[in-house]
Amino acid sequence: MPIQLPTGCFDEWRPQLTPAPTRSASATGTNVQHFQRLGRHWRITVGLHAMHQTKAEDWADLEDEIDTLLWNIPQDTLVAANEGSPAVNGASQTGSSLDIDGVTLGFVIPKGAFISIITNSRRYVYKVKAEATATTGSATLSIMPPLRVSPNNNDVIEISAPKIEGLVDFAGFPRRRRHDNRVPASTFVIEERG
Repeated sequence: MPIQLPTGCFDEWRPQLTPAPTRSASATGTNVQHFQRLGRHWRITVGLHAMHQTKAEDWADLEDEIDTLLWNIPQDTLVAANEGSPAVNGASQTGSSLDIDGVTLGFVIPKGAFISIITNSRRYVYKVKAEATATTGSATLSIMPPLRVSPNNNDVIEISAPKIEGLVDFAGFPRRRRHDNRVPASTFVIEERG
């Protein structure tokens, strides 16, 4: 079972699709092709601000080398919290669109919002490419990257509080000999397992 990381205590976060697309140029350099690999997924770099040593201990799970970790993806004011009970509307979906239902009537899912889908007890993160409004409690979302795993009908979708689930790269908190017991700023990277 994934371990939930704390919320807050960060200054910035930087989402990035991985692996990066590849480019191929002709011998003369006049023609460039752009190739996107299947199975692209999200990797998020999170910058933690300096904090008191006791607060830094709340983040000790970053040092876990066995379990996957969960981190809440901040939506800030992009998405309201009255989403209803969003779920996948129909099994065997593939590609870059996702049919959903169970959404509060009139709820707007804006371009740029992140969502997470829980399929077979594992989360998959996607970014919404175009605004969608649940006019009848259902909507079709344009997402990126394309669905990596075909979700099941009624799989839970997290919109206002999406989470990334994955493995973490963390070099540890730097320690300094100081009298105020403050831990300097640090960074960790959480990446979906693909």
